[in-house]
Amino acid sequence: MNKSRWFPVLAALFFVLSVVSSMGQTFRGGISGTVADKTGAMIPDANVKIEQNETGLKLSVTTTGVGVFSFADLPVGLYTIIIGHSGFQAQKITDLM
Repeated sequence: MNKSRWFPVLAALFFVLSVVSSMGQTFRGGISGTVADKTGAMIPDANVKIEQNETGLKLSVTTTGVGVFSFADLPVGLYTIIIGHSGFQAQKITDLM
């Protein structure tokens, strides 16, 4: 087969694959992390609250036994995070993207 005949077939295949792969993209994300003290010791059962700055969406979770937290499937935007635990001063992180 002539090389010039392959170009339209390859171009069409490339187009189909690019459309299919773009269908899996989303405008959502997640925020996760660990909570630790100044010595690096992980803090279990800390309260982690987030608020989306633009919409006011508020969510809250508690860290796991090893200080891990996760917020999944969040709309894209800027967030403020407040982390608190008894015996510790609350920490605030603003404009997290």
